[in-house]
Amino acid sequence: MVGITENDKYSLVEFAYNFHKLVLFAVGLGMGTCWMGGTFDRNSFEKEITINYGEFIPCITPIGYPKEKQRLFDKAVRVVVKADNKKSWDKLFFNTEFKTHLKNENAGQLEGPIEMVRLGPSASNKQPWRLVLSEDRKTCHFYIEHIPNYSSKLGYEMQLLDMGIAMCQFDTAYTELNISGNWIMDIPELALPNEQMEYIVSWRVC
Repeated sequence: MVGITENDKYSLVEFAYNFHKLVLFAVGLGMGTCWMGGTFDRNSFEKEITINYGEFIPCITPIGYPKEKQRLFDKAVRVVVKADNKKSWDKLFFNTEFKTHLKNENAGQLEGPIEMVRLGPSASNKQPWRLVLSEDRKTCHFYIEHIPNYSSKLGYEMQLLDMGIAMCQFDTAYTELNISGNWIMDIPELALPNEQMEYIVSWRVC
């Protein structure tokens, strides 16, 4: 499965959101997938599909039914990239401001969706998402903490794909829990902990 988008911030975020929806659908059918952003030959794919000016292929995924040997290889890869070693809540999520860590028992009805963000896949398992939950527990602000020069050789910021994945994880979870809400642009006036932190989007309970 191959995707095409423009190389700007919100195009990459939206692309990853939709691409992850397809990945989850394939996994739901019992298929194997693997996000590939920097380990494939873009030129070979670009020869097979039509790409307009300003567009590119940020990532692909193979889809299929893995053999048993492949399953063992996949497990080994997950160990190498620490795919199952997720950061704890106090490293990722915050209560009204970046100075106060959010505990899962204080997240209210959004505990499940926020936990699904924590468990989501990301490039090299860096988990660049940072979430700040409002005092009334109805608005969740999504930030990215950039790792400088992380994917500079690729010509695009791969970690923006991680933010789209995080939004999809959150979105899928609250839909499953029948929580009504929508995505909005509502930049809060928060003191940022460092220069690498950047606001992306917010989600608000209806």
